[in-house]
This record gives sequence, C-alpha cells and structure tokens, in this order.
Amino acid sequence: MVKLKEIFLEKINENKDLNKREKKLFVGVDIGRLKNQVAFLSKDRNADLRKREKVENSFWGFMKLLEYIEELIAQESITMENVIIGIESTGHYWKNLYNFFLEKNIEVVMVKNKTVKLKREIKYPYKGKNDSLDSVCIALSLKDDDYIRIRKSNENYESLRILSKIKDERVKANTQNKNRIIKWLDKHNQTYLKTFVDPYCKTGIALLKCFPGEADIKEKTVDEIIEILRSNNSKNKLQYRKISEYYELLIDILNNIKEIPIGARKEIENLIRLFEDTENYLETLQKDIDELSNEMELPVERFSRLKGLGKNEILDLISEIGMIENYKTSKHLQAYCGLRVIAYKSGEYQIKKPKISKAGNRKARRILFYMALILIARNPDWRKLFAYYLSYNRENQKSKKEMLIAVASKLCRTIFGMLKNDTEFDRKLLFRGLDFSKCNKERFINEYVGEKRNWVITDEELEELFGKSNTKKLF
Repeated sequence: MVKLKEIFLEKINENKDLNKREKKLFVGVDIGRLKNQVAFLSKDRNADLRKREKVENSFWGFMKLLEYIEELIAQESITMENVIIGIESTGHYWKNLYNFFLEKNIEVVMVKNKTVKLKREIKYPYKGKNDSLDSVCIALSLKDDDYIRIRKSNENYESLRILSKIKDERVKANTQNKNRIIKWLDKHNQTYLKTFVDPYCKTGIALLKCFPGEADIKEKTVDEIIEILRSNNSKNKLQYRKISEYYELLIDILNNIKEIPIGARKEIENLIRLFEDTENYLETLQKDIDELSNEMELPVERFSRLKGLGKNEILDLISEIGMIENYKTSKHLQAYCGLRVIAYKSGEYQIKKPKISKAGNRKARRILFYMALILIARNPDWRKLFAYYLSYNRENQKSKKEMLIAVASKLCRTIFGMLKNDTEFDRKLLFRGLDFSKCNKERFINEYVGEKRNWVITDEELEELFGKSNTKKLF
C-alpha cells in the first residue's frame, strides 16, 4: 500500500453533500494488479446483493463489472446516479478503473487503507484478511460515508506533472553522473580540477573528450592542442586562455606522468557522453514545460516578481497542486501538502508534541519548504515574518525548524489566495493579524540581521512594524 499522493483528502460532510442520500448501490472493489475482487451492497440490506465476483483489472474486466452493475440497477429499480464505487489506494492499478467509470458517469471514490483495516477489525475480528473480505469492508465504508473524493485533474495538468517528474529524475541522474566525473578526475587528472573552477564548462568538457589524461598532451604544443579542440568544437566558443593555463601547469611534470589505462579512458568517455546527452535532453524538456505552461496560461510571471521565487520552483509546485478549483479553502491545500498541524491531547494533558501530519503530497511539501528557505534568505518581507515567529513571546519557545514550517504554511496559504483570486502578492496581507507588540524586539532585530550581520533594518521599517515608540536600533 502506498500513501495517498494524488488524492484530495477532503472528508465528505453529510450535511453539505445531499447526493450521498441518493446512493443506494455500494460497490466495493479491492484492486489488484491482475484481478479485482468486487462486493455489492444495498442501502437497505446488510447482506450482499449478489455473490462476490472477481474480474480482470483491464478493459474487459471493467465491461464485465459494468454488466453486473446494470443487472443490479434493473433489479433494484434505481439509476446510475444511485451507484457509487469505492476503491483502495493500491499503487497506480486503480487509475484505469477510475477513468473507465468516470466516462460512464458513475461516481468513484477512495477509501483509506486504515479505514478498511479498522472496519475489518470491527466487523470481522476473527476472519483474518483476504481480498474478498476487503471488498466487503470497502462497500461498508461507502455505506457509512467513510470515503474521500478523488482529486480532479485534466490532461494539461497531468502532462505538466509528468514532465516535471521526468525532469526531476533526469536532474538527479545527472547529479550522480557529475559526482562520478569528479571522482574520476580526483584519481586520474587533478590538474584539470586546479585549472577549471567549473569542471563542467564547455571548454573543460571539450578538453576531456580529446585529452582525458594528463599525459595525452605529450609531444604537443599548446597551439596544436587549441587547433585540435577548435576543429572538434566549431559550434562552441572555447576559452583558450584556460587551455594555456592547463598546459603550463603540466609542462614541467609531463615526464613523470603515466598514461591512463584503457578502462579509465573508456569510463570517462562514457561519463561525458551521458552528461552531454542529459544536458541536451533537459534543455529540450524545459522548452516543452515552458510551452505547456504558456498554453495553460499559468500565472508564473506573477509569482516570479516575488523576490526569491524562481520560475522552475513555481511550475513544479503548480504541477503537484493541480487545479486550484479542487480546494475550497487554503486549509484544504495546506492539508493536501501535509502541513496541517495535529495535536495529541486527553483532557488538559498533552500526550505528544503537536506536529504536521506529513500526509498527502510529499513533493509539494518539499518544494514549499525549499521556497520558504529561499524567501527567508532573499526577501526582506518574508525574513521579517520569520523573525516575528521566532521572537514572539510564548510559554514554550519554538525551534527555527518549526518556525520555518510556519513560514512554509503561510506561503502555501498565500499561493492559494493568489491562484484562487487571480491577484498579485500583497505585502499588507502578509502582515495582517500579526501583533508585533507581543514580540521580543531585541530578539526580532537579532534574528532579522542574522549572525553575520548581512541584513540591515532601518528605523522606518521598525516604526512600521512596532510603532513610533522605542525604534532605536539595537545593533
């Protein structure tokens, strides 16, 4: 079982959703890679409407399941609108079934794995676990309204998410490959690392392709080396001054350097080929992402104007969030990103320290956390917010990591408001509701300017936040 990453975790409220009262046929499906176990329950009866079936997890199996549902619709004198299908989150195996019945206008919802487990322990405590039993427990969960809606999406958002995922995988693979290049250079060509500050620059890569080993330039002048590089790299402008520096470092020690073995030569040849192919592919992939975002008319430029936020981070986050219409309030988006705070109390006694749920989309939470770090480091308004959280007078002082999570949560709510209302960033809304009179002013200033005193806060800024009294600098 996997965590629900693509599901909008919104509990259906009976008082707000009248459609639930219309559901009369509950179909529980325990999803498998090849076979699905199906149970059928009615609203008015506890027993199965018909025997439990096992169908293929394929188009033909879905057609067979549709036949069973149509038979029961005729038998119970109901309509398709009265049918609801419940599934468990089982990898990606449920998606084809969901898409098939979505086209047939039959509602398909998700039941949490924990809900099925608890239902099985309560209803059938002595029967163990099997697929047939799980399908019944899923159907029972539907009857008790213990399910969640599947988050809506469309082809463009799905494509953007896939492209973003491919990009992340390629960047990760490219980073690993770069580390292997550095490892090779440490063993076979340390002079290269002394010469080139950026070991992956075009001039350096061109040199490694032609002369990977230090001894490869024996019996050659610097002009001959440059001519060879020029003939092999006619499209790229190379820094020939760096080639001269590299040659001068080696000229006095060439007689003491050995040729690199054939294995090492083939290894660096393979690593450079992988590096160049990946760099070219990433460049093409980024163009595809930019074209798709322009086609979708995403408000990327609006967020980019917020100092500290980059275009790529915004696109990655939007690809994970998906359609903003799926979230009624900012709290729903915050919960989807796993930033909802969970408290553990019994009466007045606190059992555990409150913490974020970490449920939902892990990647979106990681992006928000990274963006919060960048904003605190580069944006004065968000740095003031971080200093406010740290200097606020509390009974139990919070750590910097906890306050960083608070900034990420605030950023999540801000992004929701900008997307939902189609508005620009408003710094007044950022500080709305904050009471600076309850802050330790000296600590606020110390936290803002930082340990290295890289930041400066003026009297005017302090007056704006704390008022006119006592705005003298404390540093």
